[in-house]
Amino acid sequence: MCRNSAKRLWLLSAWIISLLILPLKCAATAELIREWEWRSGPISNPEGLPTYFYMDPHLLRSGADLYFVQKLPYGTFSVGEETVSTERGRTGSIIGKLSSEGKLLWHKIIGNGSTLDLQGFGPDREGNITVAGSFLVGTVTFEDGSTFDHGDPFTLGRFDLVVAKFTSSGELLWAKGTSNQEGMRIEAGTQDAAGNTYLFGSGDTLRYDGVACTNYNKVLLKLDSDGRAVWLKNFPFVGFIYDACTTSDGGITFAATAGMNDSFAKTSLSTGSMVVGRFSGNGDQLSVASLRGTGTIWAEKLALDEQGQGVVYGIANRSVLPGTVPVAGGKPNPEFGSPVLLGFRDGKFTWIRYDYGGSVDRFGGETFFLAESNSTNEALYRVADDGKMSLLATSPIGGDGTHLKMFSPTNGYIFAESQFIAITGFRAPPPPPALAMTRNSEGVLTLTWPPAAGYVLERSTTLAVNSWHLLEGSSTPPVVIQPTALQAVEFFRLRRVP
Repeated sequence: MCRNSAKRLWLLSAWIISLLILPLKCAATAELIREWEWRSGPISNPEGLPTYFYMDPHLLRSGADLYFVQKLPYGTFSVGEETVSTERGRTGSIIGKLSSEGKLLWHKIIGNGSTLDLQGFGPDREGNITVAGSFLVGTVTFEDGSTFDHGDPFTLGRFDLVVAKFTSSGELLWAKGTSNQEGMRIEAGTQDAAGNTYLFGSGDTLRYDGVACTNYNKVLLKLDSDGRAVWLKNFPFVGFIYDACTTSDGGITFAATAGMNDSFAKTSLSTGSMVVGRFSGNGDQLSVASLRGTGTIWAEKLALDEQGQGVVYGIANRSVLPGTVPVAGGKPNPEFGSPVLLGFRDGKFTWIRYDYGGSVDRFGGETFFLAESNSTNEALYRVADDGKMSLLATSPIGGDGTHLKMFSPTNGYIFAESQFIAITGFRAPPPPPALAMTRNSEGVLTLTWPPAAGYVLERSTTLAVNSWHLLEGSSTPPVVIQPTALQAVEFFRLRRVP
């Protein structure tokens, strides 16, 4: 992932809400454009975190608030009102909650003095979040006294793990884990709406809450909402699992890169291929889709809905084998290490496009992609089900590496990681009032909207950025246009006046 200096992003998106064909003398077409204008807040760390606090967080939505989970940096610094000192290589992790204004509401330092690297999952229906992580060195102690000790610091490659749940106000509900190298390296995980947590991991020996296995390649461990082991599945897979999600039918989907001689769901997988596999809610292997290239294809992020449909993002060492999946656009000639977007539907890859680096997020039934750089500007796109992209916004100052972590058009935020800036918030003003259009029998066009201060009516014939102009009486509804004043194609929108 690129992690370069952050930039201010100005976001602008248009939402088409209706289309009316006007049978005038010139067969005029008029279209109403309802615009949502995004304005960025100051580019700085959330209030309460130091400006140099390097972050690569797991981010979790909770209404307008956010949780972040990540490793601590090395050094001495303030977090909120607490002064924290960490040891090089043994920094532990931090979890915290941010308000919609980017203010640190609470935080917890966990495992300082250990190599603990936490991931976050949730929130569940009650707003609780679960964190889980692995460590190779040190001791992890929670505020209720629960302690997990790795033991011999010279035992390399054998992990311990911890799992804990916190309320939305930061109260620890429970903490569980392993000691003495009886855990696993957690690679990816996810949580369902009921609060069950699913952890993918690898290691040598795992003993957790009455379940155990030894000499394994990969395991999937299911925990209930209280952290108790429900079942443990061991499967031969030496590749790495990067991301996972649950579906409404209780299934678990994971994205991975296959290793040598790997197989899943009775299907042999080519070394270095991208893999999207699916388990049932009972841990049975159901299906797998794989994509082979002339080099390794790394699967980095799933952006799937509750039915398991959406987009997979990854990196292709070289190109995907020609003819394997239809090309939906993007760069015509993939380069070494090209980012790829892949459509995924009904358990199959449906299209591919090679694009500029970035990441994807799925929100409100739609997929969004932020390109890290497209030669001149960073760009935010909406991705259609067929892989076609529509540009929503570009950064006016050009881009060289901001990386999308999460996009929320409802709450009005983009979250990006970078060298020194942790999270940048983008707050959207309320959407403009609905714009209505009617035409009488003589072809007179009337545009109306609920009175609202701060909006003016504009018209255009091309939708080009510089083609919009004000109508007479544009700030007070209704606006009446005679048929002789209409062009063949007309677009109308309400625009917020700064």
